[in-house]
Amino acid sequence: MSLIENLKQWAADRLIGEGEVETKKIVKAFDKIKDSTSIEDGLEKMGISDFEMMQQTEYYYGSIYFNTSDKERMLKEYREMANFPEIADGIDNICEEAIDFDANGEVIKLQVNNEEISDNENMMKNLQGEFEYILDILDIQNNAFNLFKKFYYESELFGEMVINPSNPKEGVKKIVMLAPETIKVDYDKYENITGFKQKVTILDPTRMTQFSLKSANAIAKDKGYIQFNPNQIAYINSGITTKNEAGEKVSISYIDRAKIAYRQLKWMEDAMLIYRIVRAPNRLVFTIDTGNLPKKKAEEYMQTIINRYKTRKVYNTQTGEVDLGKATIAMTENYWFPKRSDGSGPTVTTLQGMAQIGDITDVIYFVKKLYKALKVPTARLDEADKNYFYTERDGEENREEIKFAKYAHRIRIRWIEWVKQIYKTHLKLKGVWQEFGLTDDDIDILFINSNDWREALNMKTRTARLALYADMLQYVDVDFSRTWLKKNILHMSDEELRENEEMIKQDKEHALEMGGTALEPTVSGEEVPSPEGEFTPAAGEEGAPSPEGEFTPAEGEEGAPETEEIKTYKGSMKNIQSRLGKGFARGTKK
Repeated sequence: MSLIENLKQWAADRLIGEGEVETKKIVKAFDKIKDSTSIEDGLEKMGISDFEMMQQTEYYYGSIYFNTSDKERMLKEYREMANFPEIADGIDNICEEAIDFDANGEVIKLQVNNEEISDNENMMKNLQGEFEYILDILDIQNNAFNLFKKFYYESELFGEMVINPSNPKEGVKKIVMLAPETIKVDYDKYENITGFKQKVTILDPTRMTQFSLKSANAIAKDKGYIQFNPNQIAYINSGITTKNEAGEKVSISYIDRAKIAYRQLKWMEDAMLIYRIVRAPNRLVFTIDTGNLPKKKAEEYMQTIINRYKTRKVYNTQTGEVDLGKATIAMTENYWFPKRSDGSGPTVTTLQGMAQIGDITDVIYFVKKLYKALKVPTARLDEADKNYFYTERDGEENREEIKFAKYAHRIRIRWIEWVKQIYKTHLKLKGVWQEFGLTDDDIDILFINSNDWREALNMKTRTARLALYADMLQYVDVDFSRTWLKKNILHMSDEELRENEEMIKQDKEHALEMGGTALEPTVSGEEVPSPEGEFTPAAGEEGAPSPEGEFTPAEGEEGAPETEEIKTYKGSMKNIQSRLGKGFARGTKK
């Protein structure tokens, strides 16, 4: 579209929007811009300011791409986004991936990396007891999901560790969650936290008891703020930061990257709803036969018909006057029109409303875009029904699912540091940290492993290795040794091989003690029973047992006994020979 055409379109849209639809006014506006050399020149001739020209486009871009570094405004939008259905569903997916409970209802556990401490039963009992105490005051079983969710979309967690000022050795007594929009974090030039300030509108002296002993002086010194010691607040952030207009560091939420897609989806849904409401009703199309009337007469006749069906006379009981009211034509009304002998005359047809109501491809596009921004696999959308509900996994752990699980794992590593801060502070207040000589590397808090993608992936890998191992057993003692296959296919270390052999030996001994039958593995991996729990040579072979007091003929000689055990053994040996082939010497144990 050329420059003049662009300006003409703008002028026409503007005049139509103002209700000035007469042709002469539009033509007059066109005459003003026909010799324009630029957009600015044309707008100046039309008397339109740059602001008016860009107002609509700036409104859209300002609404979609608006950005702020003000902490309160950022948190307000993050919370609005977290309540948006699609984002709420994505956040729940992430939280469910990160927070999982075992059969005992536990979500995290304590791990001591110092062997001297872990081997000391009393020390471990003491550390475990204090750890369970911290979990109790946090009510971690009920609050873990919500605490993780809050951290994920707000980007910060502030937990005030309340102590007994008269006896700090009692440790942490309570955790009070503080609103992040009220807290200002102070940093030194090396980006180390030097303190926290909580903005308060009304200073309540009764609250000072739960702060440090220096709180009252801090409030007096820094009016409107409560000063906290760095060790008094358990604090974590998302690790993504920016600086506000004052040059202060501000934490950014994990969902900040999704705000553009969120705004676009909202606009798209609103536009779709408005369009459907406006276009949904059916409309009547009146075709009026004007015969051979001149143009002016035909227009007057048309106007008469329009007024007849678009207006009606209404008597106003208050004023006593007759008013012309609007007449809404219903679809159920009947119409009668005369027709000439040649079939000509007025007709009424129906203009159908929007028929493709079920087509929401454009909305689905922005939903997928939103999920990608949240790093949630788009495969979790039910594509078959084109809705936004999470469907159960199909068992295929694809690359997108693995990336998502790793993303959730990175977030929960930061979150677990918050619990670790509280636990460490509690141990230091109780004196346990100093007594046991603990360091940061000695203590870890880990999530309970769940049946996530790692376990599913490991199971698939093991299944594939075992299948290959079973196929390769036919070449044992011919081309490969069993040990080589275990090392290179099952990836077993020397220590694992020794441990496995010991376990097999123990299992055989246990089976014999229980009066059962020891099992001998065959080349195919199956196990066949061996009489008396061990390999017994056939009659006539070296080492064959002979009952005392009588002569037992060798196998094949006349009078050789055929007991049930020997029959069973013979069948087993035939089975072994058939599986092992010619390269295996009969009677050799594997």
